Amino acid sequence: MSILNLKFFLPILFILFALGFIGYNIFLASQAIPEIQYGQDKCDYCGMIISEKKYSSIAYSVSEERWVKFDDLGGLFLYMVKHGGEENFRDI
Repeated sequence: MSILNLKFFLPILFILFALGFIGYNIFLASQAIPEIQYGQDKCDYCGMIISEKKYSSIAYSVSEERWVKFDDLGGLFLYMVKHGGEENFRDI
C-alpha cells in the first residue's frame, strides 16, 4: 500500500469507527431503564396513577418493545399473564 492510499484510507477508517461508536452509545442509551414519574405516570394494567415507590414496578415488554409501568406487583403479574407470560418480559 502506498503512502497516498494510506492517507486516504486512515481518515475513512476513523470516520467509520467514530460513527459505529456513536451508534452503539445511542443504542445503549435507548435501553436504559426509565424513571417512574410518581404522581404522573399511570399503571399500564389498571390505569391508576403510580404514587408510591415501594409498591411500583417496571418491566420491558419484548413483544411491545416498550417499558411498561405498574402501581403494584399484582398488576405486573396479571399484565404478564395476559400478554404472553414471563418470556415476553425482561428487566423486571
